[in-house]
Amino acid sequence: MSTDAALIDFATTEREKQIVEMLDTTSYRSAAKQLGISVGTVSSIMTRVRRRAAKQGYSPEHDMTRPCPSTHYLKGVSTLYDKDGNISQQWVKSQADTDRLAELAEELARSACESVTPIKPGKRKTRQVDYSRLTTYPIGDAHVGLYCWNEDAETDWSCDHVESVMLEKFSEVLAGSSDTDEALLVNLGDWFHTDTPENVTRRSGHSLDVDTRWSRVIRVGLRLIRTMIDSCLLKHERVRVINEIGNHDDQTAVMLSICLAGIYEQEPRVSIDTSPDVFHWHEFGNNLIGVNHGNKCKPDQLYRVMAEDQRDAWGRCQYRYWYTGHIHHQRTVDIGGVQVESFRTIIPKDNYAQSNGYRGQRSICSITLDREHGECARKIVNITNGAG
Repeated sequence: MSTDAALIDFATTEREKQIVEMLDTTSYRSAAKQLGISVGTVSSIMTRVRRRAAKQGYSPEHDMTRPCPSTHYLKGVSTLYDKDGNISQQWVKSQADTDRLAELAEELARSACESVTPIKPGKRKTRQVDYSRLTTYPIGDAHVGLYCWNEDAETDWSCDHVESVMLEKFSEVLAGSSDTDEALLVNLGDWFHTDTPENVTRRSGHSLDVDTRWSRVIRVGLRLIRTMIDSCLLKHERVRVINEIGNHDDQTAVMLSICLAGIYEQEPRVSIDTSPDVFHWHEFGNNLIGVNHGNKCKPDQLYRVMAEDQRDAWGRCQYRYWYTGHIHHQRTVDIGGVQVESFRTIIPKDNYAQSNGYRGQRSICSITLDREHGECARKIVNITNGAG
């Protein structure tokens, strides 16, 4: 196969593929004449294909013949030549292509949900509900899959622990919350501790302590949030779910939302927000809620984002809130007419947090908002530090 023919793997349109195949046996001028286009057009198309190939590590004229997988792009190549000019060793450095990974996550989610039987519509147990109020359940970083050993962390922790503790404490919160018509269940990001079977963070490459196999982590995380949604349906008439994208689960957060949308597609009482944006919004009467993980935007940035992105809702709503996670402890800041709040998590300190001196309380809560007067009640369930 010629060098040009090998570029077929990097051609993305039918015209590009046609030209690459023709140039394996004919000249630029002949290909242009057969296709009824100029030689310059043929040259421009081939330049585009070659640049795309080079970004993935394929450029034979530069001794680059080991392309990255389609989920990555080239960061650099270091080549060591011997005294005769032959390649002795070569190091290829690549980085994940986040857009492509997001596409693959969506494809995986849709494939996984093809065999899932959607949940049939059900009925709530609560006889009467309050239409003038909204109950929100902001769930701080769950880190499903986190592993802790009591000898070098706060306590023992695993997939089994997060599932049992979360459901126990969420049931307590649910029982003490208002019987409102509408509920907003918010996963504030980092629902999953790891995004890939390699068990490292995507940006920093930080090694993660993960319990069990990645496939089981995904299974437990999906089952856990399904149980929480089903529990909400027994109390509330309508449930909206937001799965925020965290710094530990960029792709699996998107996959989680798409899976849940497939599971609940026949349940009109459940609305799953499948937007891959890192900012989500919910308006209720005189209240505007923004949701973001909080790993990039600081409070002074978040209030500007809300004012700019939600101009009309900003004008309509007197009470404006940001729900964030990431820092694993409670913090509330009033800035620019917005209350920016980060929420605690239920998980214990792992070895990394323990050894770096991070300390904080553990809890889960619900917040009730009055349609006209804003926040009016909270139910907080604390978790004793050291409890597993």
